[in-house]
Amino acid sequence: MSQKSRKKILLLGGAYFQIPAIKYAKKAGYFVITCDYLPDNPGHKFSDEYYNISTIEKEKVLSLAKKLNVDAIVPYGTEPGAPTAAYVSRKLGLPGNSYEGIITLMEKDKFRKFLGNNKLNTPKAKGYDNIEEVLSDIENFNFPLMVKPIDSAASKGVRLVEDDENLISAFKYAMSFSKKNEL
Repeated sequence: MSQKSRKKILLLGGAYFQIPAIKYAKKAGYFVITCDYLPDNPGHKFSDEYYNISTIEKEKVLSLAKKLNVDAIVPYGTEPGAPTAAYVSRKLGLPGNSYEGIITLMEKDKFRKFLGNNKLNTPKAKGYDNIEEVLSDIENFNFPLMVKPIDSAASKGVRLVEDDENLISAFKYAMSFSKKNEL
């Protein structure tokens, strides 16, 4: 089957754990394109093409997807790429999840609000963007508590805080992993 007659799938990432998805898509007859900012990721050698574009750069991935005229975009196993895939799929009219839905599921403050609004169990939580606000509001929480960035993945930036003595360092640590600078 020639490249022109094969449907094109843009897979966000080429990490080791994504190799089975790449191989599966190729076996299913797709022309597989991978992109991320790590050219040495092992999955790229299994794809038909690779582009050095970060999976979180929505506009650059959109431009690539348009240029390549892809039929699908998949963020297999990569949480940070999910908003990009949703964004691109909506912009190009491809099947996929809604961008707003993905953001609600990924950003901890929005997800907690969604749970509460739908009368589902959720831990007491609140978002902050500065330590002064945290310190002035701490009496509304009980220790131990979890401090985490709203927008990181794989537990990056998460700390269990047993007392107020470690709160400031946990806040700074969490903020170092937040793209939006919010907890």
